[in-house]
Order: sequence, then structure tokens, then C-alpha cells
Amino acid sequence: MNTRSLVQRAIPFAWLLLSSTPAVAQQVINGTTVTVPSLSQPSPWNTGALTVGSTGTGTLNVGAGGVVNSTASTLGSTAAGRGTVNVSGAGASWTAANGGGATLTVGSLGAGSLTIGNGGRVQTIGNASANVGSATTGTGTVTVTGAGSSLSVANALFINAGTMQVANGGSLSAATATLNGGSLSLTGSDSRLSLVNNIFIRNAASVILADGAQATSFRVWIGEQASAATSRLTVRNGARWIMDPSLNPLTYSVLTVGRRANGELLIESGGVVSGVRTTIGGEEASNVPNVSGVVTVAGSGSLLATREFMNVGELGTGTLSILQGGTVTSGSATVGTLPTGHGSITVDGAGSSLIVGQAASGLSRTFVVGNNGNVNSLTVSGGGLVEAHDSFTVGRQLGAHGNSVTVTGAGSKLWVDGGFAVGRNGANNSTLVRDGARLETLDQAWIGGAAGSPAIGNHVDITGAGTMWLLGGDLHIGSATSPLKDGVEDTPPPVVTATAANNYLLVSGGGAVTQTGGGTTIGAGGNQLLVDDNSTFTSDGAISVGDGSHLSLGADARVNGGSLAMSAGSQLDVFAQEGNSSLLSFSGKAELGGTLSALIDGRSSLSYRFLVLEAGEVDGTFDRAVLNDYSANLGWTVQYTPEQVWLQLNAIIGDVEGLNENQRNVADSLDDYFNRGGQLPPSFVPILGLTGSELGQALSQLSGEVGASGGAAAAASANTSFLRSMLNHAAPACEARREDDPLRRCEHAVWAAAFGSTAELPGNGAKGSHDTTITTSGLVTGWDYAKDDMRVGVAIAGGGTGWNLDGSGMGNGDATFLQLGAYGTKQMGQAYAALAGAYALQAMSTERRVTALQDESLDADLIANAVAGRGEAGYRFGAAAGLGVTPYAALQGQAIRLPGYDESGTLDDGSYALSFNATTTTAVRSELGLGLDMDTAAAAFSARAAWAHDWLNDGYARAGFQSLPGTSFIVNGAEAPADIALVSLSAEADLSEQTAVTARFDGEFGADYQSYAGTLALTYSW
Repeated sequence: MNTRSLVQRAIPFAWLLLSSTPAVAQQVINGTTVTVPSLSQPSPWNTGALTVGSTGTGTLNVGAGGVVNSTASTLGSTAAGRGTVNVSGAGASWTAANGGGATLTVGSLGAGSLTIGNGGRVQTIGNASANVGSATTGTGTVTVTGAGSSLSVANALFINAGTMQVANGGSLSAATATLNGGSLSLTGSDSRLSLVNNIFIRNAASVILADGAQATSFRVWIGEQASAATSRLTVRNGARWIMDPSLNPLTYSVLTVGRRANGELLIESGGVVSGVRTTIGGEEASNVPNVSGVVTVAGSGSLLATREFMNVGELGTGTLSILQGGTVTSGSATVGTLPTGHGSITVDGAGSSLIVGQAASGLSRTFVVGNNGNVNSLTVSGGGLVEAHDSFTVGRQLGAHGNSVTVTGAGSKLWVDGGFAVGRNGANNSTLVRDGARLETLDQAWIGGAAGSPAIGNHVDITGAGTMWLLGGDLHIGSATSPLKDGVEDTPPPVVTATAANNYLLVSGGGAVTQTGGGTTIGAGGNQLLVDDNSTFTSDGAISVGDGSHLSLGADARVNGGSLAMSAGSQLDVFAQEGNSSLLSFSGKAELGGTLSALIDGRSSLSYRFLVLEAGEVDGTFDRAVLNDYSANLGWTVQYTPEQVWLQLNAIIGDVEGLNENQRNVADSLDDYFNRGGQLPPSFVPILGLTGSELGQALSQLSGEVGASGGAAAAASANTSFLRSMLNHAAPACEARREDDPLRRCEHAVWAAAFGSTAELPGNGAKGSHDTTITTSGLVTGWDYAKDDMRVGVAIAGGGTGWNLDGSGMGNGDATFLQLGAYGTKQMGQAYAALAGAYALQAMSTERRVTALQDESLDADLIANAVAGRGEAGYRFGAAAGLGVTPYAALQGQAIRLPGYDESGTLDDGSYALSFNATTTTAVRSELGLGLDMDTAAAAFSARAAWAHDWLNDGYARAGFQSLPGTSFIVNGAEAPADIALVSLSAEADLSEQTAVTARFDGEFGADYQSYAGTLALTYSW
């Protein structure tokens, strides 16, 4: 029997000896007020059981110097009872002794109110307990206020349907306290709550400690009894709650938030809670899963201090939020302790901190996120700080999957003094450091376990400008199983057989990793160190890459180290991009092996040669080299010097089989440009990866065929129509019809004609030209004069042409023309000779579209000049009935001059626009034919058939890409066949003695070629 028990047993006897008046039987104060001391009731008043407010209202006032001693005491004993006791003033006291297990009850079935003030004291002695609102209908209110005022309960204090307030220096003490839905508040710097053992806060109960008040207890359980409701403890404004382990040296002191039901703890505005052990979210001993514990520590000076260990999410769900400068300290910490436990910790805001393992506790000082649970998390943001003064592990045991640590934002920091492990035996665990945050680990670090371990898919991401990992020891990426323990289990968890590890470290977006005092090992089995996007990895030591694993660099990435060792089955991935290529640099030896893989980014320019690696000494070679993208039309070689490794690229687009002449010309030009050291802009790089019809379409669209021959062919068609219109008015049929009638001889004539034509030029598959449709339309007028057997004249014409290439994006063009011409004919008996010449001015426009690569529309405007001439001679044989037969021969020639011109494109950089060289297209045609004419009283008819042969027809142009200086290639256009058949029909009718109308059809036919033209003319003669 301890000293405290002896004292408790002695108190009732002392109370009897000190009483100056004898005790009386049970007293009931009902419908009246009793005051002690008073004339009617002197002090001390010794009574047995005391009831205040039985069936009505009763009041007991104990004033200064008044003493009341009772046994079982009840305020408001029935539903109709209203009992009030006021104990106020120096020396005022009320003592309730244990009378056979009876207690002090404030509000049994009715309403009870107990007010202790101005130094008054109320106590229960012996084994007596106190109830505030003891039954379903009872409500109780207890107020202890003022310096020296106190309520002391020898045994248990129960606050059920009641409210207790301790303020302004009052004090409350008990062996234990249980709140079943009631509320307790302590306010004021001298207010005190002293509990020998535990406090149970349950069934939606609320406890508030504020304004400098202080509380001590052995344990605090929030949400202690199974219930759907949430119970709360709030400590704020400089208040302190201390869990004192000396109150029970035989066991441990603990704070549990959410033990058997949901619980919340709020520490704010400088509040302090301290103890030995803390559990948030389910306690293993309670064996009640699916409960939630929430702890918030907010504001400067706010503190939750745990001496030994803290579990967040032990059996249920635990949430710890450290905000606005709050602080949490613990000897060790575990987030997600058991398989059913789910925990999350958030440290947010400048000055907010979580410190683990700083003070020696005699136990483990480790920090574990995800001991044997899934999807547990630690988030540090807004300038928050987490310090782990021993080891730090994310995902420790076999069941620890998907646990994560996120450190984000400038000023945020995770600092680890011991070993750092992500995925010791768990899978898919991660640490993400982003947006200027900082990770500092002063000892070795492990990402995943060795090959064959279950630690797969674990990773660390260092992402964003200013983000940094300072690493003070060796780094193992899937190369060794972390030896770190969790502070509870000292033996390593079992190792199972697994496939490829796939653990990795990613440094991206301008992030940086700096390693001092150690090397980096990328273990065999699909592990990876990936440095991407303008990021760096710097190590003083050796970097080694195991079989099946990768060292990978992205755009403008840098890896700097002491030395490099690539195993035979490893792979080095580099990035080839003009101005942003990756680079590895080592002060010592680089031992090469395995595969060199180069990635080409189609979004950037590409050069033919890249520096891959530089070292103090290059030893060995890569076993093979591959290109990951755009490699269909690229060749490559790896070049070695004693201190450098280069990747040499060469374009081989022109080596592709099955290209036509136009496509190959473009391909050869691109190859030559790139292989001479030219940079391919981003718009051209994708062509290196195209094959088959996609490659052919891209090359055809790039060729700019619409500028090769369509314009010249259209100009030639317009010139032919113009020459034909002029010579039709010098034809011998007109003269023959009028030579017997001097009154009708046409010495003077003016005429006008409308003409139009359409032609289908066949493309040539081998040359790469496309079928081209040409249309021409115009108006022509002329004047001529006849003298003796000669007629001469002049003409002017205007109109438009158009040409359209068959094929996606190949393009079209149009032109407006002006033509000037002169003609003449000489009649020599039945023979004749005719000659016509013309000059033409063409205002041309072209447009085309490239869609096979980047989408771009291109157009051009130019002025072309043309000269044309035709000579013709024949002999007419007369026949009966006005029929004549005229064999003839003709020679026609044209020269069309297109100036050099540039296209304009819609892309800002790397356009597919071409510069065309000036060209002169010549076309010479010979004709041998036979004409028939017949004259009647109403009209004259004529027909012709001829064989024509064209030669010296230059249907090509030379062009180069404006964005690729020095490129030049020939592009072929569609052409009419060399041998064609000509057919023409005409009819002339007199409208009057001086006016005639003529209609004419001309056709040209050849292999896959046809042309149709029509002319309608009106002539006035005098």
C-alpha cells in the first residue's frame, strides 16, 4: 500500500475528529435557502447525505469562514429539482466524504449548479468521485474562479451533460477525468488542472485550455470511447498541457488522438502540449481501426513535444498539420505504422517546423513515412522545415507501397542527418522536391533495393529552377538494400524475389543534385538516373551503371563526376539538340561500354556533330550506338579521342529507295546541306523520321513544283491562242472568197475575238511531276490593211490564265496578261506565206501548302515576260464546187522569261519558302498539215489536221530553301508530249456586206494529253 492510499483512508477519520458539532441525518434543501454561517445554521455544519433541490429549488450558500461537511451530496436530484451551491470567500469550504461509495453529483436528474469563488474550496475525500450532469436528464454547471478557489476530487471526475469552467486562478484536481459529451474550459495564467492519471475526452466532448492556463496529467485520450462523434481538445494563447511521466513510473505517458473514436487536438497561438509518446489516428492496443485523429499546431510559439515516439496513422487515419510557424518535436516519428494505418503530415508556412530525433531519448530516433502501410504522406511547403536527426525512410516494409514525401516552394526544406532511403522494401514510394525547395541528406542515400528485392518503382524527383538536393554520402539507385531500421523492429524485413527494379532519380526543370563525399551506383535491373531539362547532377565521386540500367540526360542537361564506369549491359542516353545538347564531364577516367543512345528532339534545330562526353581519360568504346527518334533517314558514327566522345550524324534521305526524281533532288539537297555542317531548323527535323508514302509526300510538297512549269505552260497557252487569233484573219480562205468580187475585197478590217482554252498536262511519275490543269481566257482586238496581195495588221489582247496541280498541297497559280502582236500574209498565186509575232507581259501569283511536316502556306508574286512567233506557208489546190485543199507547214517558237523570286511563308522560323532562280523556258513546234476549205453562198467553212512535234521544251526550275542557305535543286514540272495531233474547225458567216462572224475550235491530242480551245470573232471590213 503506497503513501497516497494511506492518506486517502485517513482523511474520513480526520474529518470526524475535527468536526466541532455532531453529524446529523440526511438533509434536504428544497424550496429554501440555507446560508452557512448564519444564525440559523452556524459553522461548521456537519450533515450526512445532502440534497440541494430535490423536487423544487434549493440553494446552499457557504460564505467566508463557513464550513460544510457531508457525505453523498446531490444538486438537482429529480427531474424537477434545481439545486444551487455557492462556496465563496476566504475560509469557505465544502467537503464531501465517501459515504459508502456515494459521490458529489451536480445535476443528477435535474439541474445543478456549483460555483466556487473568491478563495472558496470544495473537495471530495476518501474514494469519493464527482459527477457533473450524471444522468440522461441531468445537467450540471461547475464554475471555479478566482485565486485560491479550488475543486479537488479524490477519485474520478465525470463531466457528462455538464459544463465546467475554471478561470482567473482557480484550480481543479482529480485522480482521473472523463468527459462524456460535456465541456471543460480553463482560462487565465494561474488557472490549473491537475490529474494524477488520465483524462478521457469522448462522445463529442470538448476541452479548452487557454490564456496561460496549465494542465498536468499522465495520459490524454481524445476520442477514447467508440462513437460516431468527434471529441476535441484545444490548447491556445500560451496555455500548457504537460503529460508527466513521473505520475506513474511503472508505465509510459501517452497522448492519443482518435483512440476508439474520432478525435481532434488544436494547438494554436502559443499553446504547448508535451508528453512521452503520441499516437494520432487509432491505437494498436485499442484494436479499433477506421478511426480518425487530427492534430493541428498553428501559430508562432505553438508546440507539440513528444519525448520518445510519435505515430501518425497507427491503426486508423492520422493527420498532423503544422502551420503558420507552429513546431512539433519528437524523439522518433512514424507515418502509417500498421497495414490499416494511413497518416499524413503537412508542414506549411515560414517558421513551421517538424524536428525528429534532436534530443536523445534512449530509443530509436528514426523518421519513417510508410512503415507497413500504403499511401502515407509528408508534405513540406511554403517555407516549412523538417529535420530528421537520424535516418529517414519512405516505404520501409513489404506492405509499404505508394508512400510519398513532397517538399515544394522556395524556402521549404527537408534535412536528414542520417541515412535517407526511399523504398527500403516497399514499392512505388517517392520523394518529390519541387519549385525551389531543398533536400539535404548528410549520409548515404538509397532509392529502392538491390535486384531481387521487392523495392521496385521507387523514385526521387528534383524538379524546378532553384530546387536542390545536397547529398553528403554515397547514392544507391537500386543497387543495395537500405540497412535502416524503423526504431521498433531491429531485424531486417524478409527479402523476396522480384523482377526489374525500375527505381530512379529524376532531376528536371532546372533542378540540381550536388553530391559530396561519395559516389553514385545505379544498380542492375532497369534502374535509372535521369537528368533532364536544363538540370545538373554533380558528384565528387564515381558514377557506375549496372547491366540493364540507364544514365540518361535530357535537353541541356549536365552530369559532372569524378569518374564513370558503364557495364556491358548498361545504356547511356544523351540528347542531341543544337545549343541545348546534353554533356557529361568527368575529371578522371570514363570507362565505356554498353549502348550509347541519342535522342533527337524535333522541336529544336539539329546539327551534324555533338560532343557527348569529356573526361580526363576515355577508356574503351561503346558496344553499339542507336538513335531513338528521327533515325529512319539518319546515319551515325561515334568518334573517340583520348579525352572526348563525339556523335557524328549524317543525313541519308536521298538513299531511300523508291523516290522519284523531284523527291530525290530535294532529299539530296537536304543531305548535302546537313552533312556540310548546316543546322536543320525544327520545321525540317521531322523529315528525318519519315518513311514510305509520308516521306514521299513531304518531299513532293517541299519541292515547290507549282513554280516549275505551270506558269510557263499557261503563258505558252495564252501566246498560242493570241497567235492563232491573229493569223486566222490572214488566212487565204477569206481572200479566196472575196477575190472575184472587187466590191467585197477587205482592204481595211477591224476585228475582235474572245478566246478560251483548257489543257490537261500529264505528270511524269519518274520525274515526280503531277498532272496539271491549265486554263486560259482572253479578249483580243486587231486592225489590218490589205494592199494588192499582202495583208498586215496589229493586235492587242488581255486576259487571264490559271494552273492547278493534282495532289495534296501541290498548289496552284494564276496570271493576268497583256499581249501585243503584229501579223502579215503574202499571197503568191495559190501559194501563201504568213507570219505573226507577239510580246506578252504576265503578272503571276502562286500558292501552295506544306502539310506533311509543320503546316505552312506559301505564296509568291512575279512578273514574267514572253515573246512568241509563228511562220506558216502553204499551197491551195482548187477543186470543184468551191472546195479547196491546202497542205501547209508551220514553225512556232516561244521564249518565256521568269525572273528570280522568293516565296513568303506563314512560319516565323524555319520556313519552307523557296527562292527560285530566273529561268527562260523555250518551246519550239513544227507542224505539217492539210487544210480543207469550202465556200457557199451563206458561209465559208474550213478544217485542218496536222502533226506537230515539240522540242527544246524546258519544263523545270531551280530552287533552294531560304532558311537553308546554299541549298539548290531542280524541280520538274508537267509537260505535253513531244508529238501531238492538231485538229481545227472553223466557220465564217456574213452578217452584212461588211460584217462577218467567225467561230473556231482547236484541239490538241497526245499521249495522256488533250487541249481544247475555242474562238469567236467579229470582223468589220471596208
